[in-house]
Amino acid sequence: MAERKTYTDLQKAEILKKADETSVSAASKEFGVARKTIANWKAESKVTAGKIEAKKKTRAAGRKVRETVTNTADMVAGDVKDAADKVKLAEEIEAGKVKAKNARKAAEKEEKAAQKEAQKEAEKNEKAARKHSAKARAVKLNMVIQSQDGRSVTTTQIALRLPKETVDAYIKAEENKIYYVLKNGETGCINIWE
Repeated sequence: MAERKTYTDLQKAEILKKADETSVSAASKEFGVARKTIANWKAESKVTAGKIEAKKKTRAAGRKVRETVTNTADMVAGDVKDAADKVKLAEEIEAGKVKAKNARKAAEKEEKAAQKEAQKEAEKNEKAARKHSAKARAVKLNMVIQSQDGRSVTTTQIALRLPKETVDAYIKAEENKIYYVLKNGETGCINIWE
């Protein structure tokens, strides 16, 4: 069994950059990293970016709320000063209080909505991360298929024999066949043991 190679974050970033500039296959060939591994790294970086984006949205909503409250407070203070110059000072002060209360309620409502949206986004990203994690574990499994007469073949050997555009494969050992589906929807089959 081959020893699993580990990559630094800098190496991963370089490989992902190459994959973005050309293709996953080209990056795989150039750096000797499996296409599935590069695809998994890309998915992980998307999940991380989603979490960062959710945090940014939450912070932006908080800043907007604080700005609204500050602007409202400034506006109310201006209203109070103007009201002091008028005959109906008491009525103007009361109106300013109502405005501030309504603005505060609106700001709180907006903040709650932003938090709820950020929570939904975080849950969505967490679900995607769990799904990706399950796929990543499946990719790391070492499997060997053995015939009744003792011959065996690994999934790596099978993958090397399948066309590069293969997206799905189904093994029927009793028929000595591997059925596959290509990206464009075409299907085909090959013998397991030739």
